[in-house]
Amino acid sequence: MAYTADEYLGQVRLIDHKIANYKYQIDNLRLMAIGTTCPTDADRVKSSGSQDPMGNLVAKIADLSAEVENLFNWKMSIAKKLEKLPFKQYNVLYQRYFMFKTLKEIADDMDMSESNIKKIKKKGLEQFTMQFIDKK
Repeated sequence: MAYTADEYLGQVRLIDHKIANYKYQIDNLRLMAIGTTCPTDADRVKSSGSQDPMGNLVAKIADLSAEVENLFNWKMSIAKKLEKLPFKQYNVLYQRYFMFKTLKEIADDMDMSESNIKKIKKKGLEQFTMQFIDKK
């Protein structure tokens, strides 16, 4: 599937949401781990459940932590691509797609008109497409 530059950069928001969701799950699993006790021989009951609930929690935490790291690395690889653009284009696109600012907020921050920011964004997206999206 071919992405437009806008769609490709728009993935950063999704990545951030996934990272936040996984971190929430990790926090909940850690709380569960705190409340999990190891059974003594007297406490053993036959069940089809796991004999190592703590181990299962630790494994889930490790898996989710690895996924958070992968998502963060993906996000940083997108940021590294942006850094190759001329500074104004980089600055506008970074604020838009990584800081989630509106064009008006970016214009205010950069002391420029919103129409100039739109032009810089358009040029940056075109440049980004030529450098990274159109490459096979």
